[in-house]
Amino acid sequence: MKKIILSMVFVFASFTMINANTSIEKVKSSKLKVEIIMQTCEEEALDIGAAADFAGYSDEAIFKLMNVGYALCMGYSYDDILM
Repeated sequence: MKKIILSMVFVFASFTMINANTSIEKVKSSKLKVEIIMQTCEEEALDIGAAADFAGYSDEAIFKLMNVGYALCMGYSYDDILM
């Protein structure tokens, strides 16, 4: 009986170690994806600001347009932004 319980403990420990390694890799991969998305959204916001500046918008309007552009790029909805 002790051998059965001990073997079950080793099986569960093995599964825990396997799952721990894959979750760390997923976190690193997810973090990299988020950093890429954030960098892309920052570039898009700067492009929006440059276009608004070229069109003659005020500094305050450019700031608002850049914030809205960044938020939309990050996946927020208009309802989230207006709140």
